[in-house]
Amino acid sequence: MLGVGMWSGTWGETMRAVGYGVIGLGFFGEKHAAVVASLPQAELRAVCTRRAERLQEVQRRLGVPRAYQDYHELLERIRSGALGQVVSLYARRNIPAARSATVLEKIGPLLGDGVHDTDLMLWMTGAKIVSAYALTHSVRGLKNPDIGWAMYRFDSGAVGVIEDVWLLPEGTPFRIHEQLEVLGTQGAVYVHGGDTNLVIQDRQGVDCPDTLYWPQVHGETAGALRAEIDYFVGCVAKGLKPTVVTPEEARAAVAAVAAAERSARTGKIVRV
Repeated sequence: MLGVGMWSGTWGETMRAVGYGVIGLGFFGEKHAAVVASLPQAELRAVCTRRAERLQEVQRRLGVPRAYQDYHELLERIRSGALGQVVSLYARRNIPAARSATVLEKIGPLLGDGVHDTDLMLWMTGAKIVSAYALTHSVRGLKNPDIGWAMYRFDSGAVGVIEDVWLLPEGTPFRIHEQLEVLGTQGAVYVHGGDTNLVIQDRQGVDCPDTLYWPQVHGETAGALRAEIDYFVGCVAKGLKPTVVTPEEARAAVAAVAAAERSARTGKIVRV
């Protein structure tokens, strides 16, 4: 069950400890659960996945008191203008083919990765997506396509493009090859998060360990994932509404990507 308890901070102040439940224990779900379990102001109280063996293994390893196979059970009794006007956005998140095959049996690249950049675009523009047009390409004949591109029209007039290629060539080190460009009438932002800053070569080949998203530091998960969960937990603990990304924006991002996937299936522009 999700809930709120009390936590005593370093300086003796009393804060609310945030009860946390994680639905879905795939690659990212497990990462989230591990981070939450390591935060002093959070309590990982429940995990949920349909796979019984996986559920038991994660529950035992992270010491989670409750585990569910049906997420409905887990959710029961739970109710700066510096750029001028943003006019164009582009984002990509590409990963090696060797890492995506099993994931593509469950989810496609647009919903799997594109939703995050869609979320960012909604936040950066402060606008709503009114239409989506997308194309996908299935190279390996898996349950979901290997490649997804989508174009959004915002109610502000801005255009956004997301690129998600889960088919980087054999031998590509596992890291997310990402890029973000935001163009405004008075300025621009360019983010190249995928630059290689750590390369290790041994007899097995070349590896580029992650140092940005969820690197392991002294046995704990650090990086951007820890920072974003820590922020969210802090908002809940202090009774503050999140201002970086609101629940309404997150929901809008999923709706936009769902429209993009419908567009890819039908070949038509879909109104959101």
